[in-house]
Amino acid sequence: MQTTERQTTERQTTERMTVFTLFGRTAALWLINVLGLWLTALVVPGVVVTQWTSAFLFVTVIAVLNALLWPLLTRLTLRFVVFTLGFFTFVLNGLIFWFGSYLVPGVSFNNLGYAVLAALLMGVFNTLLSSLLAIDDDAAFYRSTVERTMRRMGSEPAPKQYPGVLLLEVDGCSAAVFRHALANGVMPALARWLHSGSHQLIDWETDLSCQTGSAQAGILHGNNQDIPAFRWVEKGNNNRIVSANGPKDSPLIEQRINDGSGLLAGAGAGRVNLFSGNAADDLMVYSTLTSLSKFYKPSYYVFFANPYNFLRTLTLAVADVLHEISACRRQVKHNVQPRLPERRGGLYPWVRAAATVVLRDICVYT
Repeated sequence: MQTTERQTTERQTTERMTVFTLFGRTAALWLINVLGLWLTALVVPGVVVTQWTSAFLFVTVIAVLNALLWPLLTRLTLRFVVFTLGFFTFVLNGLIFWFGSYLVPGVSFNNLGYAVLAALLMGVFNTLLSSLLAIDDDAAFYRSTVERTMRRMGSEPAPKQYPGVLLLEVDGCSAAVFRHALANGVMPALARWLHSGSHQLIDWETDLSCQTGSAQAGILHGNNQDIPAFRWVEKGNNNRIVSANGPKDSPLIEQRINDGSGLLAGAGAGRVNLFSGNAADDLMVYSTLTSLSKFYKPSYYVFFANPYNFLRTLTLAVADVLHEISACRRQVKHNVQPRLPERRGGLYPWVRAAATVVLRDICVYT
């Protein structure tokens, strides 16, 4: 009886702390947005904020409009948002700011362009400052919004008849490197799982071609025949160089190994893979990426349901590019070897940002 009462008390205490934490984060984000609007008005001539009370009210109104209108707007324009690679969300944000200015005296924009710019600058300021302060966004609200809307769009997952399986590939991470990272405290969450006994670490010996192309072909399609490397020369095909991640080669490879019954056929989903595994719900998969008929998927709504997700991702990507350029300059200054050739320095930071920020966010959110 005492144990039950203690557990109840602990649960109530945890719930109260969660409420206070949520309230604190919401208040902090609200103040950050107010400060961002005020600073935007100071640096952009076409944005006018007459007093602090107007700024506070405007941020509140925008939050309400985002909650009421954004899910509907993104649902109606999702195809256009996806085919513009997300940049159309800037226009949608600007429209909401423009509409909000008519509801709040003391906040105005000279035209729609200034409203778009204000939304952009406020979003960047919000992202940078909330990241520095380690403040979570309001993802919980938008997750509930996503669940309701995806059901209406007919994209609700099939009922679970048995436990699902989540497969994650960490490129180039051997068991030895994994154990070394665990011992050095680099992966505390995984170390905690292993220590609790809920998970196990088991070595797996790959085939002779121990690389992503062969491994994913075997895992997702059960067939890695004639995939000797990540890139290889096919002598019987006019000495053509075939690459597992080539925009034309990846569909060709999948066509060779695909029998229609891949690992993800049915209710499976694929994210940022080389091959689809016959998943109907696949995003950023190389073998289907160049097919415009397969480019759009309703699952993108999960990412774009939050009005600031794309802007946040873009801001973090640019920050990653600047960080990489700075690191490259330090390498050159101190003659650090080995390093990428100078001629690749212009492209690599953007490739890195796309892989480590953009693809990561889309994968996690969807």
